[in-house]
Amino acid sequence: YDKPLESRYREVVQRSTFNQQLSNITDTSSAVLNSNPQRNYLLIQNNGANDIFLNFGNKAEINNIKIVATGNYEPTVIPIDSINLVNTLGNESLCSIVEGSEVT
Repeated sequence: YDKPLESRYREVVQRSTFNQQLSNITDTSSAVLNSNPQRNYLLIQNNGANDIFLNFGNKAEINNIKIVATGNYEPTVIPIDSINLVNTLGNESLCSIVEGSEVT
């Protein structure tokens, strides 16, 4: 290469805003996050004693993705659909939800 080393590499900087919320998950499916085309990070932490179930874009049901009690869900491919959660045991489960969105 005839170019200096510093001109051959481009620094990649990704900036995001992060929002955290606490949600009580009940036995009625609810959208805890609306669809977001700028979403680039997602973490759902189940702080409750019961398993909860997760679906994207549609009502959550017991045959969807399970987040076990005190477990979490942190996907490597980030969904931009709405995030829907349900607790099938009738008791509330408290969840921490962190969403990162691209800064444009």
